[in-house]
Amino acid sequence: MSEPGWWSEPARLRRQNARSRAQERQVAKDLGGRVTAGSGSSWRSKQDVSTPDLLVQHKGTESKSYRLTLEQWSELEKDAIQAGKEPVMLNQ
Repeated sequence: MSEPGWWSEPARLRRQNARSRAQERQVAKDLGGRVTAGSGSSWRSKQDVSTPDLLVQHKGTESKSYRLTLEQWSELEKDAIQAGKEPVMLNQ
């Protein structure tokens, strides 16, 4: 017996991506900013959410903990300095 379509790995990833996009939109709304196009995947638009004063990297997890690496923080800090903003790492 095969598994239902909603149980498959691609379906799980679609749900996870939709949840992440919704969380980023809510963070942008709460901070008075905007969601960065492509969630920061472009060289022109860094990180996930941008406000006039903040550059926000949003990480979502269903785990009890999240490991923030020095590399992740350094990249956020570098992008924020280049943009003249304060770096913010947000985990939900």
